[in-house]
Order: sequence, then C-alpha cells, then structure tokens
Amino acid sequence: MNLTPTRLKQIFVIFVAVMVGVGIFALTLPSKKDRDSKKITTSTDSTTKQQTSTIKGENESIGINDKEPIYIGTSVLVSETGFSSQQVKVLRQSVFEYILAEQLDTKQVSLDAKSIVTSINDPTNGGRDYATFNLVFDDKTTIKAKMFFDGITSTEVLLSTKDGKQVYDSGVIDGSTIK
Repeated sequence: MNLTPTRLKQIFVIFVAVMVGVGIFALTLPSKKDRDSKKITTSTDSTTKQQTSTIKGENESIGINDKEPIYIGTSVLVSETGFSSQQVKVLRQSVFEYILAEQLDTKQVSLDAKSIVTSINDPTNGGRDYATFNLVFDDKTTIKAKMFFDGITSTEVLLSTKDGKQVYDSGVIDGSTIK
C-alpha cells in the first residue's frame, strides 16, 4: 500500500480531529470531586419502614413549594381505608398549612399505618365517618390526625398534640378543587 502525501495529510487531519473531540468530551465529564459530592444516601423511615433515597447536594423538595415536606405512607389511606386520592391531597395540604402556620422546619411527615382507626356513622361526631391516625414529623414529633370524610371528596382535617390539644382545623374542604 502506497501512501501519498495527500493521503497522509488526510489521515493526520482525521487523527487531530478525533483527538480534539476526545479532549472536548473529557473536559465535559464531571470531575471525581463533582461525582463524590452527589453521593446517594439511603435511609429507612422509622415509622413506615420504607426506604428513602436522597442525593447529597440536590434539592430534596417535591412539589411546587420547597418548604413542603416529603409525605411517606399516606398512600395506605387510599389502599387500605378507602379514602380517595383527593381526600389524601386535602390531608397533605392541611398538614402543610399547619407547618407553615407554626413555622416548623419539617422535612418529612410519616403516617403510622398501625395507628389507623376508622369509625363509620359515629353518633358522638354527628354521625360523620372519620379515621384517626398518627403523623410523625421528622421522626420526632407525633401529631394525631382526625379526618372526617363525606363522599369521595369532602374532607375535614383536625390535628392535635399527643395530649389531645387541637392545633389545627381545616374546615370542610372539597378535595376536587385541590391540584
């Protein structure tokens, strides 16, 4: 095979172009320091026993407001007690309103599924259906929740301290109006 000077120039130009491309690619890769600063940590929520993962250095908020906590275990209200997803949204909104009103720095709210008690047509509460359960804020503070439900959207949420002092009342909310 006979390489002419023109052919050698073409091979050299292709070689240089490939090397420049590889160099640019290498410069755009994150450094080891950048990769190490974004380590994924996994933890187990002590209330629900669900695993959660976070990436160090990333914004850990979910949703529109970065002050809103992560809710763990609330899906059990739909799957095991018959609440609608709209009613669970009312619960989340109510808890978030309470957190804002009390200026709490809560990152996580866990529902203790073992604490759920439902009552249908309770004469001591005007014949209203409701469920009570514990919410645990950041694995520290327990708040007792009572959710009244009428139909599949209408909901009222009451929050109380461990000793029974009511700290929040959402009033009756139509869950179909919540995004």
